[in-house]
Amino acid sequence: AYRAAADGQPVATQETGEVRIDLPVDAHIPVEYVEADRLRLEAYRKLASATSDADVDEALTELTDRYGEPPVETRRLAEIARLRLRCRERGITEVTPAGTSIRLSPMLLVDSEQVRLSRLYSSASYRATTHTVTLPIPRTGGVGSPRLRDDELITYLSTFLTQVLPEPR
Repeated sequence: AYRAAADGQPVATQETGEVRIDLPVDAHIPVEYVEADRLRLEAYRKLASATSDADVDEALTELTDRYGEPPVETRRLAEIARLRLRCRERGITEVTPAGTSIRLSPMLLVDSEQVRLSRLYSSASYRATTHTVTLPIPRTGGVGSPRLRDDELITYLSTFLTQVLPEPR
């Protein structure tokens, strides 16, 4: 499902029952790319149910074989599927906006991981009582510039997860 953000841009909201990801990212399969509703839904389901990077690659290959090179929004949807895998591997069930930050929960960090978090991401905060990390969304440039979105935000979050929790749980 998709909803519009405050600025009117589409926001990807993916729910698989396991990991809820709600980010300011334009990620979808355009009607111009896959015209038939049934086939588009099938492609969404395939990406949402991926249990490995190989599954995501397979879904993208199938789309490319059937309809040609996927548009950027569809490739982003695949990256959201990969981000969901990284979250699932680490036991995180929610990645949601919190003002100008992203909230990741539950993210159970032992003491050494809390130290790593504060060293690598000094602006992030960790609440041990709720097992929640709040990570400010970086700006694209200096003060007053827009915050990361789309590909850059997905990459930032994937990097964050693999740096703070290098090993899947």
